Amino acid sequence: MIDRRAFLRALAAGGAVSVTGGAITGCTDRPTGSDRDPNTVTMWGIWASDVDKEADVIEAFTEQNPGITVSVSQVPSSSQGDASSVITAVRGRTGPDVYFMGRFSGAEMASLGLLEPIDELIREHEGVEPEEFMANWVKFSTDELLYDGQWYGLPMDTDTRAMYYNKDLTDEAGVDPELLDPAGGPMTLEQMWEISDAFDLQDEQGTYERITWIPWDGEASLMMWAMASGVRFFDDSTCGMTLDSPEMLDVATEYASWVERLQFSRVDASRRRTSRRTPRRRRPLSSPTGRCSRSPDPGACRPSTTTGRTCATG
Repeated sequence: MIDRRAFLRALAAGGAVSVTGGAITGCTDRPTGSDRDPNTVTMWGIWASDVDKEADVIEAFTEQNPGITVSVSQVPSSSQGDASSVITAVRGRTGPDVYFMGRFSGAEMASLGLLEPIDELIREHEGVEPEEFMANWVKFSTDELLYDGQWYGLPMDTDTRAMYYNKDLTDEAGVDPELLDPAGGPMTLEQMWEISDAFDLQDEQGTYERITWIPWDGEASLMMWAMASGVRFFDDSTCGMTLDSPEMLDVATEYASWVERLQFSRVDASRRRTSRRTPRRRRPLSSPTGRCSRSPDPGACRPSTTTGRTCATG
């Protein structure tokens, strides 16, 4: 399998790659010819938490290729749709050879002409077709780097998601443990609400003393629920957004009903109070008991794992 060292060798020979969201990709319009030092590979955007690991990779590479220098710049990665810094650098022919960026932005960056495809590098250095080579990674991560039939980077990591439950409290409430067994498949939303209603406690003012499930918490946004429900946001045939489609409106209507059911202001007040007491805990009921419950259907989670157990994919 190709690795970062192999890509750096390719870059030193004049190839281009860039690194995205835990992924490696390459920028276009870099200095060429006499304007480019053939013995220097420029790299942007190492994660602060991975500096030591990346340093080990670069050190190993330079030991094997003593004539090549890797120049690393801590340029912040853009994974939220703002590509202005990369656009400026690429258009000014000062872009990097390697860019470590949010994988989610791979197709966007490629569509703007900021990245170069890696298909030919794969054929040259791995001796296989790109489709065969990219099959070594989890498919959803490579799909985010595929644009117009070509790949523009290599995934490096992804998230793990899990939902924990407090076993003592579920036993106390009389919840059927089989319902929470991942082997049985995902629960329905109705089953999630039944469990939530059995647990949730409010004081005399209606403020939650204990709340089980907040369906808009964290990354469980309206758009995430829509994606989990298979809603399409764009119509290729009309080249238009479809945020007012019946499917999207159905999800939005149900989402709004959850906010009304739990009363957002009361949930928010409870979370602020809980945050003051235990700043690092977001859900009073959540507890790392070593067991993993199933995600609701449709789930707001991505493929998830936790120690010793596997959650259903969302």
